[in-house]
Amino acid sequence: MKQRENSALYALASVALLQAALTLLGGCTSRKSREKPKLHNPWYVRTINATQLHSEMERTQRVKVINVLDNQTYADCHITGSINVPLSTLEKAVGKWPRHTRIVVYCASYDCPVSKHAFNILHKMGFRNIDAYEGGTKEWREKDSPITGPCRSSYLAN
Repeated sequence: MKQRENSALYALASVALLQAALTLLGGCTSRKSREKPKLHNPWYVRTINATQLHSEMERTQRVKVINVLDNQTYADCHITGSINVPLSTLEKAVGKWPRHTRIVVYCASYDCPVSKHAFNILHKMGFRNIDAYEGGTKEWREKDSPITGPCRSSYLAN
């Protein structure tokens, strides 16, 4: 009889210990497990290269190619067919767009972090069909792809 009581106590203690461990580690009984996991790593930016972007722009009119630099830089030189939405106005400008909209953001060059920031802003807003073209205007021009403007900015010099 005493052995049975000890087994029952041992089982209860084991269950209590397991529940405590799960609670401390954020297991099944915690509120956190019911929350949606945050899947986006802010250091990750999905990218597209110049060949892929050029092909997509030729294939479909549905892709929105956005230059996220200031108006003056855009006016000087930009990818033909792209639109200008400066980073400071991005959230407001695309706020009412459907979240499934195909978007490619770009800035000046690989040295420019603005397209990465734009990608993260769009991702936080719920857009998922987005890429950053990190080669930017500089690489696009170097590849003799369609460009608009006089292209006199110093960052474009080789």
